[in-house]
Amino acid sequence: MSTSRAWIRFGALGLFLVALPAPISAAETIALAGVSGPAGVSCPRAEGAFVAFLVPAKGSLLLATKPFPGGERVGTIEGQRLRVSIDDLGDYEFQTTSSHTEALSVWGMVDRSLEVGQRRGCFSFGGRDFTSVDDLKTYLHWVLRDLFFRLRSADNTAALALQFADRSVSLEISAPGHRPVTLQTREAGTIGLRLPDSTSVYYFQPFILDETQGGLAVKVLVKEEPFFGEGVVREVAFVTAGREVPGVTPTDPELQIRTVGID
Repeated sequence: MSTSRAWIRFGALGLFLVALPAPISAAETIALAGVSGPAGVSCPRAEGAFVAFLVPAKGSLLLATKPFPGGERVGTIEGQRLRVSIDDLGDYEFQTTSSHTEALSVWGMVDRSLEVGQRRGCFSFGGRDFTSVDDLKTYLHWVLRDLFFRLRSADNTAALALQFADRSVSLEISAPGHRPVTLQTREAGTIGLRLPDSTSVYYFQPFILDETQGGLAVKVLVKEEPFFGEGVVREVAFVTAGREVPGVTPTDPELQIRTVGID
């Protein structure tokens, strides 16, 4: 198939890739739904070994079912109750689910180094290992800056929940005059393709907002130099996309991004 009729695809999973861990056992997860607690903490849903809450005007609160750098033992999960006590944030008691028959210790840490405004919400992820407090904060700040801060204004009090679970995402990319191309990567992974008769390579990094509805946030980057040569990769768009309504980039040519599937 000629380059005039087809996109040239390249897997770019090593570029801008945030490595997400393999799923962990249900016994090790914190599973929450409809949480509303002290200090404005709110979480529509979460499930993972780690759950990070945005605490309005204070920062972020990270809870985990295993020790992590900078974390202290702050509570337990017993039956369907998660109880934690955090200095200057107060005592929390959340409804949760766990198949663990014994009490499960919970570790926590408050990060005040990045202002979150009045934003509320949470994000959860699996058994990721952090080498240091700096490594942990780099990850937390990346998620907050690249997703929460773009999807919610500083004074937006509507709670947002994100779950990273290493799912597969399929995207349909369309450009004027060319047939759509379907690309597949892992959530928060990166996949690239080259435009026909061009040295430009576009990269797409999807984040799942709503698995049921197929809602995605997609970061779009471009590299003007040949794929295997040196060159600067720059961000050109951050769009939301779904199965029915595509995300449209402000680029020339205009690219339409549609969700095909999430597995």
